Amino acid sequence: MVPHPTKATIVGMTVTNEASDSSDLNMSAVAWLSRWIVSKTSGFRKSVMKGTFGSAAVAKSSSASDIAESNDDYSELKAGEEGNLVTAGNGFVLLSYLMLNDNSFSSQTIQDIVIGELPIDEDGTSGGIQFMIKTMKAFCNFYHYSVGDLSVAVISPIIKLIAGLEKLDFTRNCF
Repeated sequence: MVPHPTKATIVGMTVTNEASDSSDLNMSAVAWLSRWIVSKTSGFRKSVMKGTFGSAAVAKSSSASDIAESNDDYSELKAGEEGNLVTAGNGFVLLSYLMLNDNSFSSQTIQDIVIGELPIDEDGTSGGIQFMIKTMKAFCNFYHYSVGDLSVAVISPIIKLIAGLEKLDFTRNCF
């Protein structure tokens, strides 16, 4: 199968990472973008990976002292994190589109690069593509909460991308 020309171009793009050591000076633009998007989730990453992000049950059962002890595990966005959720959500929408559009060589390469940059928890049971899926679902929930019924025009295509990611995750885990 002939790779999509845009994807082939994207796979071949590199960026100069001056903040890195000399061994990683030129890196894939897709890898750099993936790392940058993941870095935007630092304030809520653990909650997303645990599946507690946005959970009303966790928020109600957490006392103020529990929240103070473990802000990383809190189920709600911290002040100022809304922009990071929107950035991460939009970034993962772009990456998932690049990963899912077709089964060309470029898509496989992009999948491998992106998945290699996604966080995985200590026991290896959460993260990876599931991290993208959970972040995109949180983004959709936040968007729907913020915009209301008009959000359907944006959320519907994202839900299709999420379904594609779930299928990709299933096939990658089966083989």
